[in-house]
Amino acid sequence: MSKVSKGLLLLTATPEQVGYESHFARLRLLDPARYHSFSEFKKESDHYCALNDLVQRIIALNQAQANTLALSDKMIKEIAGYLGEQWQEAYKEEPSDNKKSSNIETGEGGRHKAHPIIRAVLDRHGTGRSVYRNTRAALKGFPGREVKLYPLKASELYSELDGPSQLMPEVGFSESVWTEEDSRVEWLKTLIKGLKPAKVLVICHSSETAKALDKYFNLYAGIRSTAFYEGLSLVERDRAAAYFADEEMGARTLVCSEIGSEGRNFQFVHHLVLFDLPLSPDLIEQRIGRLDRIGQKNTIHIHVPYLEGTAQEVIQRWYHEGLNQLEQTCSSGFTIYEKFSDQLNDLIATKGSDQSAVDQLISETKAYRETVNEQLNSGRNALLELNSCNLETSTAVIEAIRKEEGDDQLSDYLELLFDRYGLEYEGHSDATLVLRPTDHMRTDHFPGLNDEALTVTFDRKKALKREDYAFLTWEHPLVTGAMDMVLSSEFGNTTVATMKIRGLPPGTLLMETWFTLETIVEKRLQLSRFLPITPRRFLVDPKGKNLSAIVGHDQLNSLCEPIKRRIAQAVLQQARSEVDAMLEHAEALAEKQLPELLSSADTLMKQTLGEELSRIRSLKAVNPDVRDSEIEHIEQRIEASSKAINKASLVLQAVRVVVIGG
Repeated sequence: MSKVSKGLLLLTATPEQVGYESHFARLRLLDPARYHSFSEFKKESDHYCALNDLVQRIIALNQAQANTLALSDKMIKEIAGYLGEQWQEAYKEEPSDNKKSSNIETGEGGRHKAHPIIRAVLDRHGTGRSVYRNTRAALKGFPGREVKLYPLKASELYSELDGPSQLMPEVGFSESVWTEEDSRVEWLKTLIKGLKPAKVLVICHSSETAKALDKYFNLYAGIRSTAFYEGLSLVERDRAAAYFADEEMGARTLVCSEIGSEGRNFQFVHHLVLFDLPLSPDLIEQRIGRLDRIGQKNTIHIHVPYLEGTAQEVIQRWYHEGLNQLEQTCSSGFTIYEKFSDQLNDLIATKGSDQSAVDQLISETKAYRETVNEQLNSGRNALLELNSCNLETSTAVIEAIRKEEGDDQLSDYLELLFDRYGLEYEGHSDATLVLRPTDHMRTDHFPGLNDEALTVTFDRKKALKREDYAFLTWEHPLVTGAMDMVLSSEFGNTTVATMKIRGLPPGTLLMETWFTLETIVEKRLQLSRFLPITPRRFLVDPKGKNLSAIVGHDQLNSLCEPIKRRIAQAVLQQARSEVDAMLEHAEALAEKQLPELLSSADTLMKQTLGEELSRIRSLKAVNPDVRDSEIEHIEQRIEASSKAINKASLVLQAVRVVVIGG
């Protein structure tokens, strides 16, 4: 797939799941030339620590000396080792009071931008060209975790099981038997009822366990419950999740097998029960991550029952006391597990009978965890964070999203569109509609709809809770498909109206036209960055005079009144030659603007992509990992973009003929 795809984007919360080599394998998919050798990849750890040490020293000095620092000769030499001997000239800037906060001062008295230097070092020798990582510490605003452990008496039913089987002891027993004998079941029923009206997410490893608990709650415990497991279809899973998310009439408990611990968002819940603990730190992180995520407003209560004197107690202590994974995230969990897996499995096999050995394992695990985390945070991870989280940029993006979602422009537009095309819609709740196709639509198929009703919402928070709702934005396929349908059809692109205005004799015609700048080009070139499809409006009289600046579109809308179809057809037949002449005048005005529009777009494109080309060339001079094909790709992109821009034309999209009344 990677070889035939034009590009790859890989998203993961656990990049080192199944080990460091697995992480490298995914990076190799992204950039096989850069990540060609696992042994070389591992050697980079020492390089990252040294690089991070330099960067952190620059940052510390900058902060300690009021954002203006004097670099020692040693530090200047270190920077030159990464950026070349001419780096000072490359980043030289005239001193200025209003730029003081972004400058550093060298021993020779010259001033240089501190942050561009750090960015240049990271860009050439860091980790950020293929990998970006945002951490909880950098983003902030995440909830706390509160772990509650519940030691329970082990049933005689499980006394003959070997150690590993005790981790999920109910597997293999009839559900009618183990649900009566297992002390965790009665405990769980009591817990859920005691937490009422709060919702509770229960995760266990086996789908059979999930189904049995769900059945027990509904039939014998009087608890509204639903289940989520491998045997369900995608639609059935969506329905189960929606039933659980319903605040008024929904289930109070959702029982998931392991499949429910990945990919689903339940941040509206703040009680999680880990009915069992699997032998995988990453699975534990995935489970807790269903609740512990952006959007969670409450402290997360993690309830962990375990059977005393069994393998469950061993694994619980190792996760909680050794890894500290239940109370804190642990990105190095699998690496640590690999080191201690043999010892851990031996203790599980003996059911933790040697308590001193268990204590020793936990002590060693804790010490190793602290060492690994320190190495990560002082090397690769630290560089990733510096190169990934740009608060200034992200804050601007967030504010733009909030502003766009805060107005009613999209909902007003769609309701008008639904009315015009005969689509039935009704209010469901606040900012939420139910759409239904009808037999009276102006089109055989409305984009994004099938024969069934579709519930849509304009509220992001509601969409996060209800995954069965379609969250409509300007980029949603239903919205973009509907706009394409409007633009590609003739419906609504011409109209005739009348208005009264002083200074123009009755019977005078005006023509309002709209043009868009378009070109046929591959989407990969992303020409909309330089050549946006901005509508161009012209209002002309029979002599070709451009009145666009005198009478605006909104003003014209307020003055115009509709004309009956029969009268409009008669007017157009009688004034056909005059209408054709005004259309030619409008097209001439549009063509006159075209060269300047294309020249501006071409200049902007060459400036933007030219900067990237210069960056890649400078990178190649100091970093052998940069490939010639990357430079060739940008050169070809500039050439193809320039050709496409210069072939662009203004396309007529809509015409309104206005008849001046008496």
